[in-house]
This record gives sequence, structure tokens and C-alpha cells, in this order.
Amino acid sequence: MRLTLSTIKKLPIFLNKYIKNDGKLLYNRDMVQAKLVQLKDIMYEVLPGFLPAQAICDSVQEVNQDVNSTTVSNYYRVIRESVPQSWRLAIETSTKQSESGSFPALKFGHGADMKDFGVIMCKQIYERFVVKVAQKPASLPYWCRIYPTLDEKEKWKIKGNSKEADDHDFRLRHKILTNAILHQLDRRVGRECDVCGLETENLVHMYVKCTKLCGFFKMLKCCLIKKLGLVWNNRDSWEIFVLFGVWKESRVKNTELCRFLLSHARWAIKSRHNIAHFENKLVPVWPIFKSMVQSQTKYRMICGNVGIKKLFSRDSSLFSYQQGGGDCLALVTGLFRFF
Repeated sequence: MRLTLSTIKKLPIFLNKYIKNDGKLLYNRDMVQAKLVQLKDIMYEVLPGFLPAQAICDSVQEVNQDVNSTTVSNYYRVIRESVPQSWRLAIETSTKQSESGSFPALKFGHGADMKDFGVIMCKQIYERFVVKVAQKPASLPYWCRIYPTLDEKEKWKIKGNSKEADDHDFRLRHKILTNAILHQLDRRVGRECDVCGLETENLVHMYVKCTKLCGFFKMLKCCLIKKLGLVWNNRDSWEIFVLFGVWKESRVKNTELCRFLLSHARWAIKSRHNIAHFENKLVPVWPIFKSMVQSQTKYRMICGNVGIKKLFSRDSSLFSYQQGGGDCLALVTGLFRFF
């Protein structure tokens, strides 16, 4: 019986007089329940050939997890061997054709930048989706209203940063809950700052304007000047510098290390605030910040790659490293001697 591929695809697998094993019709309840009932259900959609046994097992076990995968694989092998040879040949050698007769040539890009789809990298497709499809976070207009000089296009990703500090920065830029917001949800929570108790606690107050941060900022600035060669220009905003690690007129020898320290400074400020909010204790920020940076930096100097080590030790007297006998061995020396 000679049939076209489109007709073969529509034929039933089970109780089909042309598909028999030792003269007996085939039937498998588990595959029927998984809706694998026509030949097209066990074939590739575009490529020629039958699906692998694992794909059939996964489909069946999605419906019934108690089904043994070996049993399904063995029965699937019986099905393929029972299909008439001419049908198997048509399934395993033919390719899918479009309705117009040939597969269209795919292009990617716009105007003069149009290229064949085959030479395009996944990275280029994702970048185009980000530009054309992804929506900007609602927090960007919020911060730009507070700081009109803040550039929305500024890259805030910090190379070599810890996951904890990165996570905190993400939540900060997308508006962490403060007492001002919590008060609207629960009137029993006061609006005042948990640390100074003087003003309404919003994000700007919590991270830069709280009076209890003055000493910490003085020590932080002194550390950046002495250890990273920071040359501060008063035309830059200290608030934007601390909150986002962004500056224009000021100069610093190691930009990435400076942003790394500022990120952990923000994380330390939030950690001190959490202690005040949940434990009703007032502790200084500096010891928290120092402990965070020492542990995170030491981890990167010992376990990080050579590029990260050089990045953090370049143009900085904050610390240095000495390569040991193994690729992962490094000795942190002079770590935070200033403290």
C-alpha cells in the first residue's frame, strides 16, 4: 500500500490492520491516554524520522508517573518495527515542505543590516528583543524624577559583585519597602526612621540622608580617597554616587572596585536598618560593611579567576594578592589595613 507522507501521518497507530506485530493488532492504553494515537504524534515535526524513545516516555509519564519507562520504550520499539517498511522509509527520509513548495529564506535585521538567519547569534536576537519588546522598569522614571541628572542608560551592573549585594541593589532600584510605605499598609507601623527617629523613612532618607550615616560616609569617603585614589568633585552628587555608583566629574583609579565597595556599603546600610527594625538595636554601619567586604573579597581572591583577582588588585592599595602553588591558591595581604 503506497501512500503519501501527509496521508501516512494521519493514520492511527493502534487497531490499524496495516500495523501488526506477529499478526496481532497493536494497542497501548498508556500511550492512548497520552494522546499518542497517530503516526504524526511519534514523528518529528520538521526533521525526518521518529522521535527518540525518551521523548515518548516523557509524554506518557506526564499523564501517568507510575508507568515504567523501560516498558514504554520496549513497546515503542515494537511499534516502529511494525510500521510497514515503505511507510518507515517515507518517514525517515522525507523533509517537511512549506505550502509554497520550498522553505522560505529567513532574514534577520533591518534595512541594510539584514543578514541570513543562519549566521545570526542568539545574543543578537536577545538584544533586539530587549530593545523592541522588553519594557523599562517602572522604577526608572521614579528615580529620574528625584535625580533629574541621573542617566537612564547608565549601566549599573557591577563586575565581580557578590550575589547578595547584586540582589539588594536590584531591590533598591525597584523600591524596597520603607516605613513610609509600611505605614500605609499597617497604621501600627510608624513613618519615622527606625535608626534616627527624626524624619519620615523613605528610600533617600534610609540610604543617604539619615543623620546616623554621617560618620559612616566620612570614613567611607576617606577610605576611597586613601586606598583607591578618589578625587572627589563637588559638581557630582554624593547621593547619586552612593545610591547608584555613578559619577561624571570625579576620578578614581579602579572604577569596578569602587562600585563593588559602594554596593556593599548600601547592603551594610540596609542590614543595619533591619537590625534596628526587627531587633530594636542600634549598631554602627562600619563594622558590618568591613565584615562584608573582607569576607566577599577574600572569597574572590581565593576562588575567583585570575582576571577577577587582577581587577580587584589593580591600582588599589586596599589589598593585593600573591599567587600560590595551585591555580586557586591566593594569599590576601594588606586587606583593609586602613580600618
